[in-house]
Amino acid sequence: MRSSRVSLAKPAGSASIEVLVGHRAGEIIDLEQPNTMLGTPGAETALVVRRNNGFFLARFGGNQAPRLNRKDLGPGTHRLAARDVIEVGNAKFEVISVTR
Repeated sequence: MRSSRVSLAKPAGSASIEVLVGHRAGEIIDLEQPNTMLGTPGAETALVVRRNNGFFLARFGGNQAPRLNRKDLGPGTHRLAARDVIEVGNAKFEVISVTR
């Protein structure tokens, strides 16, 4: 009898961000879910996506593009690294750790 093997990719390591500006300033957010929304739903939002090869930032909604390290976020996803600064609407976040 032939056995079939299913290869389950391990999730990416871990990552945390700190809220620098906004109503939750000072809070540390552990990025444990496959997707973490930043910003205010119905307004400016961005999505942190957890993949097998790291954490990535993508524009999710709103009229104003989120910013990554003072640059408007273009189309697609952008890999996050420690010390990256994310701006979404009036909120500001800093990636404080990323491990694979």
